[in-house]
Formats: sequence, C-alpha cells, structure tokens
Amino acid sequence: MKGMGCDKQKVIRALTSCNNQQRQEIAKVYKVQYGSDLNSDLKKELSGDFENLVLALMTPPAQYDAQQLKKAFSGIGTKENILIEILTTRSNAQINELKHTYKQLFGKELEKELMSETSGDFQKVLVSLCDARSLYKAGTQKFGTDEGTFNSILASQNFNQLRLIFDEYKKTAGHTIEEAIQKSLAVILETLI
Repeated sequence: MKGMGCDKQKVIRALTSCNNQQRQEIAKVYKVQYGSDLNSDLKKELSGDFENLVLALMTPPAQYDAQQLKKAFSGIGTKENILIEILTTRSNAQINELKHTYKQLFGKELEKELMSETSGDFQKVLVSLCDARSLYKAGTQKFGTDEGTFNSILASQNFNQLRLIFDEYKKTAGHTIEEAIQKSLAVILETLI
C-alpha cells in the first residue's frame, strides 16, 4: 500500500493464490511488518465491488457466513435465498462454527433469529438443519453423549418439529435418532457392567 493507490494486480495475485487460512496468516504478518491492519488499509485503497470482493476474501468463512445471515435478516423482508444457500451447503462442523460465531458477533442464537425471521415449513426446515446437526455433534459423532443438548432440543420442540429434526438427523448421521440413542445407551450399560 502506497497511500496513493495500490497495485490491484498484485492484490489479486496475492489473495487468489492461497486459501482463507493462508490469507489470515498474511494479515497477521502484514500487521507485524507494517503495524497496520491489512483490511483497514485495503478499505482505504479500494472501492466498489472490488473492495467488497477483496474484503470478503479476507474474512474467515464462519464470520462471513454470519455476516451474510445477519444481512439476510436486516431490512424489510428476509432474503431467503441467502439462508438457503448457507444453511443447506455447510457441513456439520461449519454449521456449528457458524452458530458459535453468530452468537459471538451479534449476541443472539442463530436458531432464535431463524424462528423470529421466518415462518411455516420454511422455518421448520431451517431450524431443523441447525438442530439436527447439533444432535449429531452431541451424540454419535463423538465419544460419549452430550445429554444436555439432547434434552434441550427434545424438550423445546413440538412433535412436528421433532419429526423434521429426526429426518434431517438421519440424512446427516446416516442412521436414525433411535439407533443413536440405542448406541449411546449400550455404551453406558457396558461402562456400568
């Protein structure tokens, strides 16, 4: 950065020849070497769609997704296409990181935002995507079971919502919730014996 414009071709080459984790490392090295925040400097030097694109490239994925979801909830009407794109294409780990990041950035639970900003079957499916992945993470994906997560989801949803969650759980985990409970129970019983 020179203060009087920057070499956009070098910016493009530098940022598109590496992954997001490497871009985060570049930002850290830049901060140490120049004592300045790379994103702030890029903002000063760039404008328009190019600025937006470069700043998006410099944003960690979970943070970017959280920001996009917040934008989707803002203003008049919810931008459903953004919700669909993000929540249906992310892995279990990515959804869980997104939920954590969303809470950190905005102080709100993503599921509660979905409940307040959407309705009907659309709402049920989106919340189910988040809840089913939480159940999977709390259950058979790891050794031991997080009973608190299971209890929270099972006690707070109606039967129709639970049916959707269980259907999504089966798609996510490759087995039914009943099978997951039986596996967890078998482990507990084996431990007791």
